[in-house]
Amino acid sequence: MRSKRCSCCIAYKAESEFNRDSRKRDGLKSCCKTCHQAKHRAYRLANLHDVRARGRVASSKWREANHEKALAIERRWREKQADAKGNRERKNRPTRAEQRPIGS
Repeated sequence: MRSKRCSCCIAYKAESEFNRDSRKRDGLKSCCKTCHQAKHRAYRLANLHDVRARGRVASSKWREANHEKALAIERRWREKQADAKGNRERKNRPTRAEQRPIGS
C-alpha cells in the first residue's frame, strides 16, 4: 500500500484517503478527504448566502427545464404530506372512552 503526503495537514496517509483527480499525474488530489471536507465546510459557512443563492438559481433552472417532472415530484410530495397529516390526526384523536362525558 502506497502513501502520499497531504498538502493541507502535511501528514502521510494511504492513497485510499485521497479523492481521485484525473488531471493530476498520480491521479489523486493533493489534499486528503478529511482536509477537503473541512475546507469545503468552512467555505460553505463563510459564503452561505452566495451558496444558497446559486442553489436557488440552479433549482429554478432545473424546474424550467423539467417542468412536468417537477410537477410530478411536487404532486407525490403533497400526497405523502396529506397522508402523514391524516395519520397524525388519527393518532392524536381521542378514543371513544375519552370522548364520553363523565356521569353518562
